[in-house]
Amino acid sequence: PEPFLLVIFHPVRTEADKAGRQARYLFEILDKRPERKFAIYPNNAPGAEAILFELRRFERAQGWTIRPNLATLEYVGAMSHAAAMVGNSSAGFVEAPFFNLPMLHIGNRNLDRQHAGNVTFVDFDEPDIIRALDKARTPAERTRVAALQNPYGDGHAGGRVADLLVSYAEHPEVLRKMVTY
Repeated sequence: PEPFLLVIFHPVRTEADKAGRQARYLFEILDKRPERKFAIYPNNAPGAEAILFELRRFERAQGWTIRPNLATLEYVGAMSHAAAMVGNSSAGFVEAPFFNLPMLHIGNRNLDRQHAGNVTFVDFDEPDIIRALDKARTPAERTRVAALQNPYGDGHAGGRVADLLVSYAEHPEVLRKMVTY
């Protein structure tokens, strides 16, 4: 019932040797915050073990819940109830806008990637991270994010594709596969 930060921090392949230090820095800043932290393990790219080592330091810390992964419905539930997303996951770009979820993106992963405007980019600088988190938690920011247009669609593409395929059922020649080799 209380606000929480959804934390997903992955290694950057070109910065794998820095992943542990980056994770430690970020997690220690977040540990000082009053919000609960719900963290999900990183992907398995080079540097992930170092991030996982740092994340496990908080497994028994007050205010932290850490999971290896989540089933789809649990993940959707987490995104729909989070106060903000923190880290560098592409989910902050693709899925978070569907939940009007502000994303605080730390570091270089996904830098310059197209997004709906819900993403705030910061480097590993504590005052910038705190300032951006405080802003992300405001009702005004949530309202601003809710009004944005998502470049990744409106969540109804599947229905439109199904309708289009049904409309082609009347024209089987369009759906016939031709093997020419």
